[in-house]
Amino acid sequence: MAVTGGELEMVQRHVDEGRLLIERQQRVIADLTIAGRPTKMAIDVLATLEHAQNLHEEHLARVRGRMGHSLRHHHNWYEHGCDGSTGAARTAETSLV
Repeated sequence: MAVTGGELEMVQRHVDEGRLLIERQQRVIADLTIAGRPTKMAIDVLATLEHAQNLHEEHLARVRGRMGHSLRHHHNWYEHGCDGSTGAARTAETSLV
């Protein structure tokens, strides 16, 4: 399955937004702690956000991996050509013209 720039942007946005949410939740926990308030629920929310962030980052890695595969496939197709010739052979042929 080919990766589009839009898909990569979406997944990267999810990762970036997740990091911001985690930082915000960490500040909430710090503020609650300073105020002497209960933190269990806030810590549970943080754990959920961190789990979701791990999933987002794994998704980003898979998308980047597929993009790398697509780029390598395109590079190999160019180097070897759909007719089975090598890039060097095509270059030599075109330089004779």
